[in-house]
Amino acid sequence: MWWLSFRHGVVIMNIEASSLIHARTLAVMQGLGRTTDFEGGYFINPEHAALISANLIGRMLSPIEVRRVRELLGYTRLERS
Repeated sequence: MWWLSFRHGVVIMNIEASSLIHARTLAVMQGLGRTTDFEGGYFINPEHAALISANLIGRMLSPIEVRRVRELLGYTRLERS
């Protein structure tokens, strides 16, 4: 599972990807963001991935949803989303 930050929001993708760039490419191909708007991301380990509700996966999240997922995963570092 991948956390992908784009200029206009965050997408959580449950995909098999060998790298961050691969995950970004797959998200862009699915119309979830633009390559030029990509800001960063990271792999979500399987233990944390199990905590994320299925309705939050595969779409652009609202700022409130991003905050809730960060809290759920225990991420305290602020990231731009």
